[in-house]
Amino acid sequence: MSLKNLWISKYLKDDLPWYFAVADNEKPAKFLIADRVPVDFSDDDNVDTLWSRFFRAEQEFLRLWSDVRYNDEDITERNSGNRRSSVRAL
Repeated sequence: MSLKNLWISKYLKDDLPWYFAVADNEKPAKFLIADRVPVDFSDDDNVDTLWSRFFRAEQEFLRLWSDVRYNDEDITERNSGNRRSSVRAL
């Protein structure tokens, strides 16, 4: 069943386009996009280093999400990152 067929969609679809696209399997969830952003870090890294790596990974995630959002990138063609070395791990 598609959310587009629900009565409430006419009130919300313009305000929540990404949510509806994910719910209807037209776009991937953001956590699947984040899983494709590799992050190298060590348990010995200090907090400042970790924040620096996070901000670099965040920029890559935002670029990738924008590309996916506007159909410039298909994340199914990218390898999923190792859970420990992806943005979600931070």
